[in-house]
Amino acid sequence: MGLLGSMKLDIVKAVLEGCRWIWVGDGYATTNEVVLNGPLHLAPYIRVIPADLAAFSDLFLELGIQEFTAF
Repeated sequence: MGLLGSMKLDIVKAVLEGCRWIWVGDGYATTNEVVLNGPLHLAPYIRVIPADLAAFSDLFLELGIQEFTAF
């Protein structure tokens, strides 16, 4: 189940959907605009979550942020 209960996680996802809530160093982004641990910063197309927030990677994954995958 992870960090949040299933029902609470669904509520948090619904509230944050489409919102710019993830700090990426020079502003905020949506879950569709960021990845975890990417080797390249391709802003404004895709942004990497800053290393300072790596401690929260499990939470970010639960909230729908994808890990970087090479083509």
